[in-house]
Amino acid sequence: LSRGFRVEGKMRYLVIGGGVAGTTVAENLPIFDQHADVTLISATETVKKVTNLEKRGEVMNTFDVSDSVPQGQSYRFICGVVTGCDLGLQTVTLADSSSFSYDKLCIATGARPNVLYPNNPHVVGIRDTESVQDLQSRLKNCKHVTVVGNGGIASELVFAAKQCQISWVIKDQTVTSVFVDSVASQFLLESLQNKDDWNSNAENSSVSRRQIYSTTVTRKDGSIQGSALGPDWYNGYSLDGASSSKKLEIEYGCEVASIETCPESPEFNLNIKLTNGKTLHSDVLVSATGVIPNSELFKDKLEISEIDNGIIVNKRMQTNVSNVFAAGDICTFPGRSVRIGNKCDSGRKLSNRVFILLAA
Repeated sequence: LSRGFRVEGKMRYLVIGGGVAGTTVAENLPIFDQHADVTLISATETVKKVTNLEKRGEVMNTFDVSDSVPQGQSYRFICGVVTGCDLGLQTVTLADSSSFSYDKLCIATGARPNVLYPNNPHVVGIRDTESVQDLQSRLKNCKHVTVVGNGGIASELVFAAKQCQISWVIKDQTVTSVFVDSVASQFLLESLQNKDDWNSNAENSSVSRRQIYSTTVTRKDGSIQGSALGPDWYNGYSLDGASSSKKLEIEYGCEVASIETCPESPEFNLNIKLTNGKTLHSDVLVSATGVIPNSELFKDKLEISEIDNGIIVNKRMQTNVSNVFAAGDICTFPGRSVRIGNKCDSGRKLSNRVFILLAA
C-alpha cells in the first residue's frame, strides 16, 4: 500500500505510533494472524524499522534501527495526527476529521524529553542529534558545565565531555543507579574519575560499536522532531570545553531548586541553587532528566500513573480497558517504569508481548 493511503472503516488491529514498539507490533501481527488487517498511524512520514535482529543469550538481543518510508510492508500505513479517541465506541479520530474503528488497539506514542527550565537559553535538553550538535557548539565556550540526571545520557555525557569542569547533580546516592547496583556503580565511578580512561575515550571517540540514530523526521503538521539517541551517541562528536583540563564533582542526593540567569557576569551564565543548600556557577545546564510519556490524549480514558504519567499496564501489556494495549515509552508497570535500559531493546521486548496477545 502506498504511503498515506487512507480508507475509513473498521480495522481489526490498529496501532498508534511509528516508533520501534509500534512498527514491531504492526510488522509481527501477520505472523500470528495471516489474515490480519493491521493499520499503523504515525505522526511522521517515516517509521522506525528493526533489522539484523540476533539473539545473544537468554535476555539480550542485538539489532539495528533505521528510519524509513513504509513501502511494501504487510500493514496499512497512515500518516496523520491522532486528535481524539472513544474507547467505548472503539474509534480513533485524526486531525483531518477522518475516523477509524478497531477491534483491538495498541498505543505506542512514546515520550518526550523532560527538560528542566525549557525556556532558559542556557539550559540544553539532550534528545536527538540536533540537540547534541547544539551542545557541542555551546561547549566550545564553556569552562563549567552542570549535568542533571542519573540515566544513560547523563552518564555517557559525563564520561565523554572533556576540557571542562563538570558538576553532576543526581538525586540518588550512587551514580547510574537506574541501571546498576551500588557495587557496579562504584566500578563505573572509578572509571569516570580515571584520567587515563578519559584520554582513551578521546582517542577512540570516532569508533561506533552500536547504532546511532541521526535522522530528522517531519511531522505532517510541519513541526520537526529528531530521532532518539542510541547507545554510543557521543561518538563522532567533539564534546570539548574551553578549559585546560577536565574536573568532575558529584552532588549526591539532591536536585535543582532554582536557577538564575546572570547576564552581567563575565565568568558564568547561571547560578544554580541545589536542594542541599549549595549554589553552582555554570555556563550551561544540561538537563538529562528522563522523559514524559505522551499520554495526554488518554487521560480520563485509561489508568495513568500519578508518578510519571505513563499508561499503567499489567505484565501482558494490557491496560484497564478491554482490547486496549500499550507498548514502549508510553507505558508503566505498577511500581516501576519500563523505560529502563536500551530504549530500542525495551521496545522490542514489549512489542513481542503485545502482538502475541493481540493476535490471540
